[in-house]
Amino acid sequence: MAVATAAALVGTGISAIQAIGASKEKNASKRDMENYEVYEPTNTAKDISISSVGADIRREESARTVASLTDIAKGMGARGAWGLIPKIQGNANKVEGDIATDYVDKFEKREYAIAAAEEKINDWKVGRDNTNIAALSSQYNAANQDLNKGLWGMASGLMTYATAQEDSGDRDGGKPKKPPKKN
Repeated sequence: MAVATAAALVGTGISAIQAIGASKEKNASKRDMENYEVYEPTNTAKDISISSVGADIRREESARTVASLTDIAKGMGARGAWGLIPKIQGNANKVEGDIATDYVDKFEKREYAIAAAEEKINDWKVGRDNTNIAALSSQYNAANQDLNKGLWGMASGLMTYATAQEDSGDRDGGKPKKPPKKN
């Protein structure tokens, strides 16, 4: 019976060590889940600038054209100038309208790029956070199972020890028994 008692006590000790380790792992996992920090990526599409180089060149060309046509109109006399000036102004207005349309197109493309990048970032963040939280949760659950296994092992070991003690009739912890008194 001494072997059964020793085995029960060793098993109880191993289970206690397992339970302590699992408890520490469970607490660490819980702390990691509570302190989980979300990384916030940046949207690089927001930093895209809208170029005005093409518009500036077109404005310069338009200004030169207006100046050249105005000089020609001056040389044509009053009647020619009155006929040509509305056309010059109309051409200048058309160039400015085209430039404005190009700016609007560039701005809209930039806004769509920003929105698409935001959508990708959000999808990435949600997926990454779900994966990380699931891993932490799995780690927590595994530690919880190990803790329960350790506690049940301790209980089983103590029950085995108690059974071994009962079977040996040794209820007083192995102390030598006093002989009965004789009258």
